[in-house]
Amino acid sequence: MSDELPSVNDSGVSGTQLEGSSTELAPTLAPLEGVLVGTVKGIAERNPRGLGGGTNAALMTGIVHHITEDADRAKKRLEERDLQILSLRDELTSAKVENATLSERVSAARTHSRIGQWSGILGTTILGLTVDMYKNQISTWPIVCVVGAVVIALPLLLNLGKK
Repeated sequence: MSDELPSVNDSGVSGTQLEGSSTELAPTLAPLEGVLVGTVKGIAERNPRGLGGGTNAALMTGIVHHITEDADRAKKRLEERDLQILSLRDELTSAKVENATLSERVSAARTHSRIGQWSGILGTTILGLTVDMYKNQISTWPIVCVVGAVVIALPLLLNLGKK
C-alpha cells in the first residue's frame, strides 16, 4: 500500500503559492442591469429605429432604467428586512430562553415557599408537643425536639444543598 503513495518530495506542491488580490475578481452586476438595460441602451444607441425612433428609444431606455432602479431599491429593502428579521429572531430566541429560565425560578420559588410554610407549621407543632412531653416528663422529648428543629430548618437545608 505504501508503494502507491507518492513520496513527500514528489507531492506536487511547491509551497510558493501567493494570495491573489481582490481587484482581480470580476464585479458582479445586478441581473437586470447587466442584461436588460445594456441591451436596450445598445439598441437605442446603434439603431434607434429598432425601438420606434429616437424619442421612443429614449423613452424605452428611461423606462427600463427606472424599472431596474426600482428593482434594485426593492432588493436592498428586502435585504435590510432580512437582516432585521434575523436580528428580531435572535432577540426572540433570547427572550424565550430568559422566559423559560425565569419561569423555572418562579416555579422553584413557589415550591420552596410551600416547603417553608409547611415546615414552619409542622416544626412548631412538633416543638409544641416537645414542651408538653417535657412537662409530662416523657423521656423521649429531646429526640422529638431535634426532629422539630430539623423540620423547621428544612428550607434552609434545601437551599444550602442547591448552591
